[in-house]
Amino acid sequence: MCASDNFSSTQSAYRRHYSTETALLHTLDSIQQYADDTQIYIALTTADVTAHLTRLSSCLSVLHNWSCVTVFTDLIARLANLSFSQGVFPSKYKFAIVTPLLKKPTLDDQNPANFRPTSNLNNISKILEKLFLSRFHVHVCASDNFSSAWLAYRRHYSTETVLLHTLGSIYRSSEQGRLSLLVFLDLNTAFDTIDHHLLLDRLNESFGVSVTAHLWLRSNRHQSVRVGQSESPHTHCPTGVPQGSVLGPLLFTCYISPISSTATSFDASIQQYTDDTQIYIALTTANVTAHLTRLLSFLSTQLVLS
Repeated sequence: MCASDNFSSTQSAYRRHYSTETALLHTLDSIQQYADDTQIYIALTTADVTAHLTRLSSCLSVLHNWSCVTVFTDLIARLANLSFSQGVFPSKYKFAIVTPLLKKPTLDDQNPANFRPTSNLNNISKILEKLFLSRFHVHVCASDNFSSAWLAYRRHYSTETVLLHTLGSIYRSSEQGRLSLLVFLDLNTAFDTIDHHLLLDRLNESFGVSVTAHLWLRSNRHQSVRVGQSESPHTHCPTGVPQGSVLGPLLFTCYISPISSTATSFDASIQQYTDDTQIYIALTTANVTAHLTRLLSFLSTQLVLS
């Protein structure tokens, strides 16, 4: 089986397998409605675009020359404002060349499942996403439905934050004479199995993303896989967000946001970093059985573990 067939079949399999899970998570959302999302779209100025392009110039080859930045600023500002105001992401930029990267050097390079599908996206599309993110991130983080347990892709948070928080919780429990139960979960192919319809519903109902911004985020992406000089036919992407996109991590965060509130209802604390989740419970010898029963119920019914 070639790499492109493997990625497509994996997405289809997960879509079938998690149809029940996504429906369940949809009903478990703790929803707080917001009046509108007008703060997401505020017209960009030339200064806004210049600031973003300046920060990106070190990583985008097309912008290495400062004179190029000044040339592109007005054009990109106009393109971005038209795109955001009309709720249309240019279809030309919804195509990605996927480069399979081996997850670990020690893995079998003959098994397609051992590769991570990294999307190479158009530079202009990344700039548009970055400009949109500057508004979208503020709006999402201001929502009461945004999980404070999410520590990835946030300013002043890192893997060190996760480690310090975990150790601090364990030490406090120990000082209080309680036991600590810590469960580590790794969501398999997490970014590739996002259901687009459920994601859009969650953005609308839980984070107040509607109307124009909602239209702008609707996906109709295509991709092909390139290995060396060989390239697969173009295929439609019915699920997932591109790995390598600017908005992908935050969209994934919104998608799995119900897990945090649901864990709390099961008397469990939770920390999330990208697709890694830690579930933590402090307990005493008198209530071990009850807590374990509740934890197993959470894992089996909410995360559909087999």
